[in-house]
Amino acid sequence: MPNTFNLIFDMYSGTMLKVAYGITRDKHLAEDAVQESFLRITKNLERLEDIYSPETRGYILTITRNASLSVLKVRNGITNRECPLDEIENVQESCDLEQEVISKVGFEELVSTIRELPKIYADVLYMDWVMDLSIHEISVQLGLQEDTVKKRINRGKKTLQKQLIKKLKRDPVL
Repeated sequence: MPNTFNLIFDMYSGTMLKVAYGITRDKHLAEDAVQESFLRITKNLERLEDIYSPETRGYILTITRNASLSVLKVRNGITNRECPLDEIENVQESCDLEQEVISKVGFEELVSTIRELPKIYADVLYMDWVMDLSIHEISVQLGLQEDTVKKRINRGKKTLQKQLIKKLKRDPVL
């Protein structure tokens, strides 16, 4: 068991801190959330069959996300913040337009717009961009075919881009 914990720590602590910081936007709160995550993981360590599997990665990052939200709820009264998006892939031919929209809109507006998307798109975009899960890992987590996940990600990106462009046209100083 101690060896398993050390392996999990070595493999996932960096990613967990990144996810926690993205949610809390505070270094100390993120560290608290990661510590809380490891406490939760330790309680269920015997359930983890293969620490290298996509299921285990998803499990660990889900615990981290939930612990981060709990820390925020307790400390700040904020419960639904999301991680910043590291990067957005091409949705249409114009990557420059997309990057311009993202840079003008900003993090908070982007998160707000993602929340407005249908749940089937918001979930896969979160798992793809924030949790940095592969298509296979997302399909396992959601119990969907990989082709379905790919389609939802692509449709979600297109829907997100359209929503952001509409918002930018309404209020160009976002």
